[in-house]
Amino acid sequence: MVTVMLRSILGLLALLGMLAGQASAQSLQITTDKRSYKLGDAIDVVVTVEGPSQGGFDGVLETSLLSDNPMAPVPRNVVEAVELKAGGRKRVELSFPTQWLVYGGNYEIRVVLVDEKMSVVATADQSVVVEGGVKPWDIVIATCVDPGCKERTRVFSRGQEVHVDVIGKSADTVLEGLLTAPSGKSVSVSLPDTFVVEEPGDYSLRVRAERPGYEPLSRTVPFAVLERESEVPR
Repeated sequence: MVTVMLRSILGLLALLGMLAGQASAQSLQITTDKRSYKLGDAIDVVVTVEGPSQGGFDGVLETSLLSDNPMAPVPRNVVEAVELKAGGRKRVELSFPTQWLVYGGNYEIRVVLVDEKMSVVATADQSVVVEGGVKPWDIVIATCVDPGCKERTRVFSRGQEVHVDVIGKSADTVLEGLLTAPSGKSVSVSLPDTFVVEEPGDYSLRVRAERPGYEPLSRTVPFAVLERESEVPR
């Protein structure tokens, strides 16, 4: 009797394991018509979903176009309902426009398949490159206490030298700086530059940068000047 029950339990466990394997057998594939595009081209995508060998599948397929540049605008995600019979297959054709991307660079097409319980069943990714457009800036405007800009800070003491450096600039970058003191008086500064601050209070340094192939950049860097050196935090 015990042997029969044990065999029944083992058989049930084997059946459950088989069903679990079948339930997770969804296959997801993504292909694009090419890997490199020019700004303005459409990115044509084909997503193929295969269901389990037994039992049906109901879910949602969500496709996204992502950029490694956080400033880049991207199209909305495309959502498609998926209903598959046992062993069924569905082919989904999508097209992402690129004329509104603004920035060229590396993009990723990501596909996520979720079931009716909104659990992720399968994912797939495809990398593509978009050429042209406006290139993103990669410069840092730093205020420092030393000429080599090894020690950056936004707080200085009265009478101290302020060293301003633009890290990551190229030879063809045109820079303009406007320094505004707490009194409201503004003076133009060259960049990089070094100057002495005598007026305590809050300062702002507005920097404009231009470079061929890049959109004009405007950034404001605030810093403070304290009355006494002892007030400067270390």
